Amino acid sequence: MIFSDSRPGLELPQMARPCATPAPSLKMLRAAALKRRLEKSGDDGMMPLCVDLDGTLIRADTTYELTLAILRSRPWIFLRLLVTAIFGWTRFKAGLARAVRLDPATLSVRKDVLSYLREQRSRGRPIILVSTANFRLARAVARHLGIFADVIATDDDRNLTYR
Repeated sequence: MIFSDSRPGLELPQMARPCATPAPSLKMLRAAALKRRLEKSGDDGMMPLCVDLDGTLIRADTTYELTLAILRSRPWIFLRLLVTAIFGWTRFKAGLARAVRLDPATLSVRKDVLSYLREQRSRGRPIILVSTANFRLARAVARHLGIFADVIATDDDRNLTYR
């Protein structure tokens, strides 16, 4: 049903004026919501805090970082790895992790997340690195940062997924 603006009692809303500051992004809203939930979790300091590696602790995706590193250094090996991808993503990621030694210090770590994790660690809360990245790389990052109680990641036989 279409209403006309000449109908008695019907007031059309005025156009919204543009806001001087831009609206926060969905990513910022999610981060703020996560922070509020974590702050409300109370004194349950013994509950482990599980943290994802790709996109959470570090800004990038480690599979892409490994792929770029191998393409820069030894592109012929990447072609061989593409053949292994036919047999599964797990084999491809394992082959990448074996072929390239990525220095964890070169990864772009999110400082806000890292400082929060260090604060939680100082309170005695166990922190676990959980990732779909290959176990070798996840373990190297965990050792480099020195705050994780355990690492759960994709290994040579199973690919962890978000399901």
